[in-house]
Amino acid sequence: MSPAEASKSSPYKIKVSATVFHVSLVVSFALAFGLGHLSKASSSSMESPPVVVADESILTNLPIPSMTEGMKPIDMKVYGSDAAAWIQATEASCAEKDDDEEEDEDEDDYGSLGQHLMLDFQYLDSKALEDAEKLASTMIDTLNKSELSVTSYHCHRPSGIACQWALANGRASYTTWPEHGLMSLDVFLVKNGEDEPLLSISLLPNFEEAFSFADSKSPKKPKVNWLLKSRGFEAGEASEGDILASSDMDIYPLGAAARYKKHVASVKSIFQTINVYDVLTDDRTLEDYEKSLSGDDSYQAQNPELFEPDRIVFMGGLLQSRRLGDAAYHEALVHPGLFAHPNPKRVGIIGGGEGATLREILKHDTIEQVIMIDIDKMIVEISKEYLPGWNNCTNLVGRAESCFEDEKAAVYLEDAFKWFKDRFLEGAELEGTEEKFDVIIMDALDPQGLTEFVANLYTDPYFYESLYRGLNDNGMLIAQLGAARGLNDPPEDHSVDRFRLKYIEGLAKAGFKATREYAEGGCGFGNPWLFTASFKQREDEFNWFANDAEIDYKIRTRLTPTIDGNTPLNYFDSSSMKKYKYPPKSSALVHCRREPLPKGCETIEDSRASDKVSILPAYYESLASFVDKGVLPGWYKDLFASYSGDHLRPDGDEFAYNPDGDRRVHFD
Repeated sequence: MSPAEASKSSPYKIKVSATVFHVSLVVSFALAFGLGHLSKASSSSMESPPVVVADESILTNLPIPSMTEGMKPIDMKVYGSDAAAWIQATEASCAEKDDDEEEDEDEDDYGSLGQHLMLDFQYLDSKALEDAEKLASTMIDTLNKSELSVTSYHCHRPSGIACQWALANGRASYTTWPEHGLMSLDVFLVKNGEDEPLLSISLLPNFEEAFSFADSKSPKKPKVNWLLKSRGFEAGEASEGDILASSDMDIYPLGAAARYKKHVASVKSIFQTINVYDVLTDDRTLEDYEKSLSGDDSYQAQNPELFEPDRIVFMGGLLQSRRLGDAAYHEALVHPGLFAHPNPKRVGIIGGGEGATLREILKHDTIEQVIMIDIDKMIVEISKEYLPGWNNCTNLVGRAESCFEDEKAAVYLEDAFKWFKDRFLEGAELEGTEEKFDVIIMDALDPQGLTEFVANLYTDPYFYESLYRGLNDNGMLIAQLGAARGLNDPPEDHSVDRFRLKYIEGLAKAGFKATREYAEGGCGFGNPWLFTASFKQREDEFNWFANDAEIDYKIRTRLTPTIDGNTPLNYFDSSSMKKYKYPPKSSALVHCRREPLPKGCETIEDSRASDKVSILPAYYESLASFVDKGVLPGWYKDLFASYSGDHLRPDGDEFAYNPDGDRRVHFD
């Protein structure tokens, strides 16, 4: 048989001994095990949260928080001689969360918006501040009560206790200084949207109560100071890098330090969120306030009203009213106009849900009926409960305890603007069903709010017509128009005051013959506040310039007597009326910055250049003599005769007013 034939008939074979076979098998298993272990260790190190350990101060054996569905704790990892507990979401829950976030980004117009709640505790029990387990347990319980989910946390001991907490929608931390009885705690939460403006403030009572560890050996009670800051940048229509816009409430009191501040109430109506805070202003001390609550024989305890905190009301985040400015604002709004009317019997209020405007009107003995119309029922309800001083008529003889319940008051909870148009527009469905008013007071939206609703209101000619037709022939309209102009402000048609200008123009087109503008600086709004009084008849404006004796006589004879025998007015008198007779100087300066230059402003630059006498002395001296002598520029005469063309007086009017001489002065 040939070699080729032999190879085909018998295949090639290799003989391996049993020893070599078993050794190879063991080596293969060992190599596979080693590679698998290395791969697992690498994967584990990538998935676990990074931990930086500086020393052996990491705390262990701390309580593990309960997890929400879809989350699980990972194994405890030991670093150095101690351990840190970590809790981590599963990959599935993370993927699900990422999908939810992508959906939210499509629906939400917010960028990285959040709120940062910061609390500083003082006079705490030092032993509690050294007990890491107690602090962690308290934090877990508080977060659970606040419905916040923990994803991880760890603690260490630099001197006291310091812990960092990762939350599903933010983070939290606290640091203690046991030897001083101090603790600092903060919570940052991502804001879910515009509908939740108080995402963090609602948690404040939970943290205040939980961490106020009283020291049984100290007479001092735990003290808490707190701040709430809006954080992040706006998305949507805001320009890149625009900082998150802040409301009045964000700036003060939420974002400002204060000796004492307390969140009193938050109520959300279908129109807006109403918030009430108590804040101890800088001119009052915490010690005096606490002493006023003691009930002892101290001056503070005998006069507690002088040391109590200011109560501040916000509506939609905007400062609406405050106890320390209540009298100045509402008396400036009501009494100049009511005393300028010869006999006000029927008064209408647009807005005024706190009841303070109603309170001031009921101080006039001539009043037979007051109708208050406010669209938001919740404002009235929260005012009854939390703002009793605003609507308290107890001290007025013959009035009900609550001004809302007085027999001469009627409160309608509906849209006031629609109410007037439905009843007083020519051809309206309810025309003729309501008596006309002697005075209408508009205590509603500030025209500076650049919203669609404000724009529609202040540019609606039918609304102005309904107000004009809703007044008797000698009637007048009073309104608050927001912050007064500053000396360096741009003209109204180039500022947030553009709708205020529309309001003045709308009144003139509706038929009002004269409008007086005045300001009050004691309202507590930061800037002086602007008011207007508009007259249907030019002759009725004469009473605006009553002298001091006439004003004092009206105060004594026309006001409702009080039970305690004191005057019912806390702010208004003949002296304050003197400054209301004329508009602020800033009004004239800002008005004359308009282009083209309004009538009456032609010589204002010449007046500045020649350094002629200030216009202010005309408040106290004869306007006629100043004009006749050429001391005052021509624009000053026109300011009072036809401010802004038809702003205060219609063109062609031949009269101006002289407060210290004749009531009417002829210019020609």
